[in-house]
Amino acid sequence: MRNRLYATVLFFFILIVAKPASACRSMAELKLEDITYASVVVVGRITNYEIILDQEARMHRERTLANPELSPEYRELISGQKKWLTDYARFNVLVDEVLLGQAPDVITVTWNNSTFGEPEKMGEGPIFDRIA
Repeated sequence: MRNRLYATVLFFFILIVAKPASACRSMAELKLEDITYASVVVVGRITNYEIILDQEARMHRERTLANPELSPEYRELISGQKKWLTDYARFNVLVDEVLLGQAPDVITVTWNNSTFGEPEKMGEGPIFDRIA
């Protein structure tokens, strides 16, 4: 049940903030009727947005860079890395209105967007306006 709740909130979040990538050869059509499959739909505001860094991946990189036998090409490649696919975003949604199902007043959401990466910052405020 919680996974569906998180998936629904994430769906709406992505619906509002996602922008088409010019590198894609085809665009998937936005189908708002997919909402009918949701168990929970809420209107809310984002708060406490933060990027959670994968410290283990960073420590592994530091151990790798400490290896004196590391090739100069590979050393140069990984030394400037600042983001990992395993980093993710976490934020709260303050629920203003429940449109479908049941939801708590605050929903904590994790967002792992390995395709495009998560934005460094997310403005606080409404996720979306009410869908008529």
